Amino acid sequence: MIGVKTKDTHFEQGLQEIKAYIAQHGSIQGIPRDYHAPSGFSLGAFVYLEIYNYKNCNPKMEQRIEPLQEAGLDWEQAANWEYRMRLIVQAYQEQGKLPEKLIYRGENLMDWFQEQVQLYETDIDKLGYSQVKMLSMVGSCPSLTLNAYRERRWDMLCAQMQQYRKADGTPDLEKLEQNESLENWYKKQLKAFRDDKLTPARAKKLAAVGITKKYMLHTVEEKHRTISTFYYSWESYYQELVQYREKFQNVNVPRGYASKYGMKLGRWLYVQKSLMRSGKLDPEKAEKLVSIGVVQTTEGEQSWRKKYRACKVYYQQHHNLNVSLDYVDENGISIGKWLHIQREGYQTGKISPERINLLNQIGMVW
Repeated sequence: MIGVKTKDTHFEQGLQEIKAYIAQHGSIQGIPRDYHAPSGFSLGAFVYLEIYNYKNCNPKMEQRIEPLQEAGLDWEQAANWEYRMRLIVQAYQEQGKLPEKLIYRGENLMDWFQEQVQLYETDIDKLGYSQVKMLSMVGSCPSLTLNAYRERRWDMLCAQMQQYRKADGTPDLEKLEQNESLENWYKKQLKAFRDDKLTPARAKKLAAVGITKKYMLHTVEEKHRTISTFYYSWESYYQELVQYREKFQNVNVPRGYASKYGMKLGRWLYVQKSLMRSGKLDPEKAEKLVSIGVVQTTEGEQSWRKKYRACKVYYQQHHNLNVSLDYVDENGISIGKWLHIQREGYQTGKISPERINLLNQIGMVW
């Protein structure tokens, strides 16, 4: 509505998360760019974007500077970490070693650098990937490497899973949804299980927080829906398809569609249709698919639909189908020739009413 300002809920949440971060850590200095608050809010990205807008005099900052300062954001302090590290890296590259002293604004940056290395050893959660990457560039601490950081970070997230366990010891997926960063980590572990890329050491650590192979192999009931979290059975995919149909009122699953927990439903359905066409799918399974509206699509039908979609895109861009016989679109589809064939089919009665109707919808001139 004109004249009414809507509340920027993202900004308001950012203010609250800054206050919470400072209450826990004492300062916003050095917050990692990729830091996520326990709520899942991308606090690091939020802070650095506000700093960038402040330094570049973005007009919208006129209304934001005061609330951010009241929340505890110190512009110079928050932005200073990366600049300091760039000075240290530059000195290291020029001298081939770390200098004993590197004075910046009256402070010996080498003392500050040692504090950052100590943080890596004692409180890794205060450092992000980009910061560890810069610290590792000077080679002063052999144990400070990106691989070591990834492993320690993995261990930390695995330990956090203790807070998301149900009474039976298995992960509480519903509760886990409230922590975006940890939920994304959990999904990666599911994928690692499925792809046989989980090391024995990590499998043992996961088992300690309830994520065992036995658990992954079984179907988990959450929110009245069936989710198979490991080598998904045919029945698990079928149930997911049934739920897709209930939600979208059709079974036209896009080929690239995947469920929230990584079940590649679109690809699975494509394979089932291929098996149905070749007669290789178990008759009982085929009957179940047909019962919920899955129709076998021939290669000819797929080709027709693909070219129809190309014509539809052209129509949306140009509001007509007035193309020459030799017109080929940017994807190499001979739209002109195909439209000519459809017109011939219309004249000879060899095109179905359904296809005629579809073509009429995009302005076909017969």
